[in-house]
Amino acid sequence: MNSLEISSTTSRNIFELLGYTVIESSISHHDELDMDIVHIRLDKQLTPAILEELTLAAQTLVRSITTQRLGLSLDTSISVSLDINGYLMQLISALKAKAKLYAGRAMTFGVPVRMEPLPAFHRKIIHTFLQNTPGIHTESFGLGPARHIVITVKED
Repeated sequence: MNSLEISSTTSRNIFELLGYTVIESSISHHDELDMDIVHIRLDKQLTPAILEELTLAAQTLVRSITTQRLGLSLDTSISVSLDINGYLMQLISALKAKAKLYAGRAMTFGVPVRMEPLPAFHRKIIHTFLQNTPGIHTESFGLGPARHIVITVKED
C-alpha cells in the first residue's frame, strides 16, 4: 500500500471509531496546490467550526499513523490533506477568492495590503495561488497567531 491508500484507510477507521459512518471516500490530487487529498463523506452534517477542528485533529493522526505504517522516521512529513464533507474544497475556494480580492486591491491602489492573521495552512494556500500572479508578491510577517500575509505590487 502507498501513503495515500494507507491515509484513506486510516481516515475511514478513525471516523468509524468516533462513531461516524463513512458514506464515501476517494483520493484526488489538486494540481493548482500540488496537494493530495483524501475526501471523506460522513453520515452527519457538522458545523464549519466542528469540521475545522475535526479535520485538523484527524489529519494529524492520519499523518502520524501513515508515517509509522510506512516505517518512516517520525520527523518525516506525509503530505496528505483531509476533506471532510467538502469542507476543505470550500475553504480552498474561499481563500482563493479572498486572495484574488486582496491582490486586486494591491494592484488597483498600488499599496501593500495586509491580510488578517491566518493559520499556516491557509497562508500556504494563498501564497501558492498568488505565486504566479503577474506583478504580485506575497510575504508572511509576524509570529504565532498574529502571523499574516502582506500582498505587494512587484517592482520591475
